[in-house]
Amino acid sequence: MKRPALICLVGGAIFEIGAAFALWSEQALPVILLVHLFGSVLWGAGIARTGVLLSRRSFVPAAFTFILPGLGLLFALVFRRIEETAFKPADEGHFMTWGTDVDFESSLPEPTTLSTHSIVKILQGHNVGLRRSSVLALRDLPPHLAIPLLRKALLDSDEQVRIYAQNLLAEILGGFDLGVKKLEQELADHPGDVQRMLRLAEYYYEMVYLNIVSDDEAIAHYLGKALAVVGDAYPLAPQHRILITHALRYSLRLGDVGAAQLWLERLQGLGATRSSLLPYAIELAFLQRDWQQLLSLFDEFRSSHGANPRIDRLADFWRTPPAHTA
Repeated sequence: MKRPALICLVGGAIFEIGAAFALWSEQALPVILLVHLFGSVLWGAGIARTGVLLSRRSFVPAAFTFILPGLGLLFALVFRRIEETAFKPADEGHFMTWGTDVDFESSLPEPTTLSTHSIVKILQGHNVGLRRSSVLALRDLPPHLAIPLLRKALLDSDEQVRIYAQNLLAEILGGFDLGVKKLEQELADHPGDVQRMLRLAEYYYEMVYLNIVSDDEAIAHYLGKALAVVGDAYPLAPQHRILITHALRYSLRLGDVGAAQLWLERLQGLGATRSSLLPYAIELAFLQRDWQQLLSLFDEFRSSHGANPRIDRLADFWRTPPAHTA
């Protein structure tokens, strides 16, 4: 427990006990109420700083401190203990709800205890506190897992959930922007650094891959920048297979058939195995609308890679004859 919360709770208890003593010794009513007021405020602030002010199980017992000086503390603690043991909802697990002025880190679930499926279930649930906690926990997940969930949270009925999701998305986007600016500056200081150029191209590509940008114009813009960077790097390292593979991926994602064909041929020229290039060749055949070649590549993939449920479903789809209507 944080020191400010402990000070508030202890101070509140002292004032409440003082209020009870003043009541027992028949002090003036204004004195009793004043001491009781200070105790209630401190006790409430202490509970808020423990991170559960908005929890139903903590708000109800905390309210007892506003009723009976001194004895309210005892009733509050007993009532909360009863609720925690007897009425704890089964779906709350390790989560804890919180107020807006608390230390989030102490109340969030560990990222390793979460799965994408469980977070989706929480975001679909009715417990506002859990939805808020789960959204903030997404800050520790990899961007490719966090971003789709944050976009879902943007549609939440609770305004605070939407605010947290928007802030975290902005934080992720800001991180990418900083990374891009840093690499651009490093390349300005060290022109011709192929590794830095490759990293910069990956930053541009991940803006699309992670769905940080979603409209067609922005997608084409960032993919074009990624291709431009690897295009500038290629003459400096024409044998760099990773660079060429990335260029092939960017071209396929952009739908540039000519560029994709060129990069695929360059990989073949460097001795890349046929089996490693088959997934790219399949995608290229689809972009070229060469259906016979597509089916032939599916068969080749099956014979060289064995069973693959995803590829098998695609192959079966393209082998299924179209339904004829009367």
